[in-house]
Amino acid sequence: MRFSMKIFKNNPSFNTLPNVLSHDWNAFVLSEGIFIMSIKDKSKVCECCKSVFFNVTLRGPKQWEKAKYCSLKCFGKVNGESRKGADETKHWKWKGDKVGYFGVHDWITKHYGQPIGCEVCGLSDPERKYHWANLSGDYKRDRSDFKRMCVSCHRKYDYAKVPKYWAKYHSCCIKCETTKTPHAASGMCDKCYNNRAYKNKTQKV
Repeated sequence: MRFSMKIFKNNPSFNTLPNVLSHDWNAFVLSEGIFIMSIKDKSKVCECCKSVFFNVTLRGPKQWEKAKYCSLKCFGKVNGESRKGADETKHWKWKGDKVGYFGVHDWITKHYGQPIGCEVCGLSDPERKYHWANLSGDYKRDRSDFKRMCVSCHRKYDYAKVPKYWAKYHSCCIKCETTKTPHAASGMCDKCYNNRAYKNKTQKV
């Protein structure tokens, strides 16, 4: 487990620590009976919140030399501010039009926000959930290729695009070639499948 703790000044809990601690260590009380220690010499000042932090994460020499922030929260604040307004197409992981399903949905949400209504049925209940529905299935970085939909309309739209097959690998029954009777198993309808099972049972007897 990793910790990144700040100095606690005038903390009465320090008086209850064991006397075996030498002057070269600082102790941080997390809860009753649980504390961690770090070497005083390995301390830095956070560039974000300006608080002193220690190498309690047991980083290596090179990692500790590059450390600038006391926590991931401070790192996120500084890094997020520096990336505002940056050209995303110059990022080394930018894929352009080769982006996948999740990437293009992250892109549309980042630039146009989370949908708050349905453009199909007109639903605008804030307690309901809404999706960005892709229209063409090509997942392009184009606003006109997306539409705000509620979960119900999104499901109906996607199901309407899927071709309806009698079975996953068969267009009709392999025995009687019907599509009126529902598929059971092995490419056969209910009637043909039950007839085969009955014949196999009587032959064994």
